[in-house]
Amino acid sequence: MKIALIQAINSFVNIIFIMLFIRAIMSWFIQAMGPGVIRVYEVLCNLTDPIIRPFRLLTVRLAGGYLDFSLLFAVITISFLRKVLVHLIWNFM
Repeated sequence: MKIALIQAINSFVNIIFIMLFIRAIMSWFIQAMGPGVIRVYEVLCNLTDPIIRPFRLLTVRLAGGYLDFSLLFAVITISFLRKVLVHLIWNFM
């Protein structure tokens, strides 16, 4: 039971990381993309915005809006939360 739950958490977090990574790469080339690819990018943005938005608000306050480290902060925070959650499940279930 514990192992299955931990594997499910890791799989979910990995899917989130993949979506964030693809979104970051696509954002660099959005001007050169066709309408079908832009639609995929919009779907990715809709799925990942709730994750990135709080960190974007934080980075605007810290960096003055010049550099956007929101994706980096989101990945670091999600990684930390995954480790804490896995540790709690492993030790207390």
